[in-house]
Amino acid sequence: MKKFILIIITILLSFIITSNSSATPVLISPSTPTVQYLSTLKPSFQWSQDAGSDGYNLCVSSSADFAGTSTVTVTGTSYTPDSNYSQGRYFWRVRSYVGSSYSAWSSTGEFVLDTSSPVFSEQSISVPSFNPLSGTPINYSKFTYKLNEVSTITLNVSGPLPSASTVRNISDEVIFRADFNNDDLTPWQISYPYPDAPDGDTWAIISDDTGTPPKKHKVLSVIKADSISASNTEGMILIGDVNWSDYAVEVDAKSVNGDITGIIFKMANTDFIELITCYEFILKYDSGEIELGKRIDSDYTTISKSSMLLSKNKWYKLKVEVAGSSIRCYVDSSIPALYITDTSIPAGRVGLIALTSGVSISTASVFDNFCVYKLGNTWNGKKDDGNLVSEGSYTYKVSARDLAGNTTETFAIIQVDISSPSAITDLSASLSGVGSGEVRLNWTVPYDAFGVTGYIIKYTTFSI
Repeated sequence: MKKFILIIITILLSFIITSNSSATPVLISPSTPTVQYLSTLKPSFQWSQDAGSDGYNLCVSSSADFAGTSTVTVTGTSYTPDSNYSQGRYFWRVRSYVGSSYSAWSSTGEFVLDTSSPVFSEQSISVPSFNPLSGTPINYSKFTYKLNEVSTITLNVSGPLPSASTVRNISDEVIFRADFNNDDLTPWQISYPYPDAPDGDTWAIISDDTGTPPKKHKVLSVIKADSISASNTEGMILIGDVNWSDYAVEVDAKSVNGDITGIIFKMANTDFIELITCYEFILKYDSGEIELGKRIDSDYTTISKSSMLLSKNKWYKLKVEVAGSSIRCYVDSSIPALYITDTSIPAGRVGLIALTSGVSISTASVFDNFCVYKLGNTWNGKKDDGNLVSEGSYTYKVSARDLAGNTTETFAIIQVDISSPSAITDLSASLSGVGSGEVRLNWTVPYDAFGVTGYIIKYTTFSI
């Protein structure tokens, strides 16, 4: 009898606990699992309803582990804060409750608050007269912007003034972007540190909240776990196509224990079995240098380098722009730190490189906010239909739109000039003075729609 009563009580308690339990909410907005960019400082949160719950706990934090973060109690399934958040990256989660019984936390959502428009390095650009017959296009690679957060760059050319109808529209596009928060390295081709990588030496996505400034979310790391060999360990990780050309690649990079950290570009190889041909833009921490070099069939040559004070555990923003034979390399600046022209490698893939020496090093270098941008940043003087424009003054306007929808633009006036000046007439020569040996040349100034800027004078000591 006592056993029977105990069974009934157990069943009743189980029923009471089950009826009072709460279902785990599902996040709706900001959307998951992708990172959502919002152009507001008061984001609205929404999640699924649990009909049997008394309410919900909402937790929002700038830290992925929610350390030291308080919760907000909400009775409904949505919430908008009364005061503004700061700009930046946030993580959020929700749980429901009945009385003192709480559900498990939901999956973690992630969003970025960004109300700042992209910034160009110059708001007014003076562009010289342009002759589209010269074969040298105008480009706006001198403009700089928030590359990691820009989704669209548009070039609009209109004219001739004053009618200013659009003659050409060109848009850039993001080819590839990775902030490594989705734990996915599938698109990448990984070179384990070579020539003979021991077990554990690899690339991996890790949580990191160190460095200056701290990142507080997941980053890509090259890890050296070799406790036997003291030889150098070099790792490469690649993305893209061997035919890629005219692009910008940018990444945040930090050395923890690494000797070299940097960007690979115009990698001509499809795999790591062949001899490597590529360019490298690297930070050399031990010597305090930034360096641009190239490998041709794995034979490395330094092209250009410059001294720079470098600190480990500090984040640096590295960027490389390649357009034709032009290569510009940047470190935390809109002004190129290294600028060269080289025709050795016309196109290729992009990626990251890290090197460290020594033993028992857990983390060599880490990377974040990797982005490759196809540069549609040139205009060859043609209309959308492929025909050359007529002479005149054109408005050359560049617009940028970031992932949160913020926009900005800058423009310049271009003089399109495809006609040569009129012929020089009334050319005469006279001695400026007896015995002076000086000859004075005189001519009538030729006509040109945009003015004559100079003359080329040729002469010979022989009779012609």
